[in-house]
Amino acid sequence: FLLSLLPFYGRFIEPRLLLVQETTIDLSDGASSAVPVRAVLVADMHIGQFGHAVSVDRIARKIETIAPDVVFIAGDFTLDASDQQIEAAFRPFARLDVPVYAVLGNHDVGFPGPDYDGRLERALQAAGIRVPENRAERLDVREASMVVAGVSDLWEGRQDFGAVKDVDTSSPLLLLAHNPDTAVRLDGGVSPDLILSGHTHGGQIRIPRLVQAVIPTGYPFDHGLYDLGYTQVFVTPGTGMTAIPMRFARPPRIDVLHILTPDGH
Repeated sequence: FLLSLLPFYGRFIEPRLLLVQETTIDLSDGASSAVPVRAVLVADMHIGQFGHAVSVDRIARKIETIAPDVVFIAGDFTLDASDQQIEAAFRPFARLDVPVYAVLGNHDVGFPGPDYDGRLERALQAAGIRVPENRAERLDVREASMVVAGVSDLWEGRQDFGAVKDVDTSSPLLLLAHNPDTAVRLDGGVSPDLILSGHTHGGQIRIPRLVQAVIPTGYPFDHGLYDLGYTQVFVTPGTGMTAIPMRFARPPRIDVLHILTPDGH
């Protein structure tokens, strides 16, 4: 009887949860004082495939209660969505009165699934979301300054790091990249301080000894913070589902990142 409850829980209960986890990431480079930037990271909403996934409206309302300084969305917005769904689904993000940055994920650009690239980007921009694909922008918040850059999805094969090779290195460089494997395929001369990603779903269904075999990464990325020496990578497990309409032992999650930046930058 108890075993029969596990699929029920994974199909009908856990996908509707929405947790919030807080993590501190130090980019202050040993400064005596640091300016904390409160950032939200979400990814892998996969709106359109499964009707019981956490809605964008609920995600946006939760973000409003968190009151961040900036929001980052690391791709895979949709899968199997109609044009009407794409136009309407992401409007709730327009309520957020802070900067919102996003990149597209592999399912957004047809690897696999339909290519929503142009339609999706227009819908995101209509909701006030910046999409810095293969380019960089300066972000000033509180007393902090940083450079936010984004790259196309790794599987799409159109990543161009030219825009971030010559950025001002006196400010922390944050790179939005849907697939965390981007961290080990950086062009020479590109050295982001922090890479923000999704893609892995944290396994989505975490069965011991099998979970690593199903995570779509060629490297030991799962979820959480990784220090690679030359950069740090934070991977969020996301809020949606793909392939199987279940989550188990990895509930949908919004990550709140307290990013410590050098004082005066």
